[in-house]
Amino acid sequence: MPSLRQKILLGYVALAILLLGLSIRVLVELRDMEIQIKTGARISEFFDSALEMRRFEKNYFLYRQAADLNEYHRFLAQGGKLLDENPEVFIGLASPQRVQALRERLNRYAAEMGKYAMLADPGIAQAIRALGMEIVSTAQTLEEAERRSIRQRIEQHRREFLFTLSGLLILLTVSALLVLRNIVRPLQDMEIRMEAIAQGSTDRLAATSHDREIASLVRAANHMLDELRLRQRQQLLQTERLASLGRLISGVAHEINNPLSNISSSAQILLEDETTDPAWQRELLQQIDSETTRAQNIVRSLLDYARKRQSEQTAISLRPMVQETLRFLRADIPENVNIELDIPETLVVQGDKSHLQQAWFNLLRNAVESIENIGEVRVLAFALASGEAVIKIWDNGHGIATEVLPHVFEPFYSTRQDGAGMGLFIVKEIIDEHGGAISVESEPGKGTQFTVELPTGASQPENS
Repeated sequence: MPSLRQKILLGYVALAILLLGLSIRVLVELRDMEIQIKTGARISEFFDSALEMRRFEKNYFLYRQAADLNEYHRFLAQGGKLLDENPEVFIGLASPQRVQALRERLNRYAAEMGKYAMLADPGIAQAIRALGMEIVSTAQTLEEAERRSIRQRIEQHRREFLFTLSGLLILLTVSALLVLRNIVRPLQDMEIRMEAIAQGSTDRLAATSHDREIASLVRAANHMLDELRLRQRQQLLQTERLASLGRLISGVAHEINNPLSNISSSAQILLEDETTDPAWQRELLQQIDSETTRAQNIVRSLLDYARKRQSEQTAISLRPMVQETLRFLRADIPENVNIELDIPETLVVQGDKSHLQQAWFNLLRNAVESIENIGEVRVLAFALASGEAVIKIWDNGHGIATEVLPHVFEPFYSTRQDGAGMGLFIVKEIIDEHGGAISVESEPGKGTQFTVELPTGASQPENS
């Protein structure tokens, strides 16, 4: 596909060739008109000579003056010279036979006048008059034919000029339409789309032109929009992650309060105890150290959950990880909701702990929030012979409407007024990131079940 620059250059070359062709055509036409005018001048001179011959012929018959006879012979010689020197001019207007007959009449006309000058015979005079009339009539016919030829040539030039002008107008109109369609309109579309992008739109641009420059500009703009959408999605995911972190704070506060209370109690006992039993003091210090480590693990888990980082695949024991996630969620679990775990202690999955915890947190929180009265949430997990772990999270909440079910994993889709519509989308992103799969089954009024499939871990599991 030629580039826009090549098309413009090709247009200039075509225009230059067209103008050169028109210039050559005009020069040829001017040359033809010049020849036509010269031809007309020769015919007019011959006709004038014929009229002058007749005039001096009549004067000589009336006054018998030698001067009139001399003028007669001068114009007769001039007419004969024009006829002899420009035969192609006369043959172009009459047949060669008529031109030859005209030449013979001129010769007879001269011969008869010579006889009359010697004899002055009235019969000869009558013959001279007849020959003169024939010569003038023929000259007049030739002049009229030449004038008609000139008028026809002028009319032909006028038609050709109008045709050429019409062709140029059509060519310019077509060129303008092509420029409008291939250059102006795509640029206008780009301008409109850029204004939409400035207002926040990230829809990809359609390729409205096949020109290399326009297509390259569209590709660059689409690449920019893809990067912009990717960054917006990453930012939204991080925002949702931080929002989830905010909801975790209350649960973490309850969870971290226990080791802090134990640390405080052990420290007070050490301060108040006046005994110097080293074993007892060592036991209290070990409790402080153990509870401190426990608090550190809770804080580390919280930071891992909130921190945006690359996935780190390790072998993880599934049951302790789900139990830890439930501790984070404890503050949001009402007393009327019972949670049951049926996960083998030996079941290990391969993945990133903090990312998977976020997925379990979102799924479990949704299950708890779907229960309005007394209900239960069950987490069932087992390993398949194919090397995959299946995790089912079931609740007997209000369920999901049939028309909503196909859209639950779409970003920004939420049926709650305060929902961002990113929770289940993040879950699916995490499961896909781990090479797994997730599906959902639901019946309004009876409950919902999410089924997750993950690759099992073959190495030593990470402590949760």
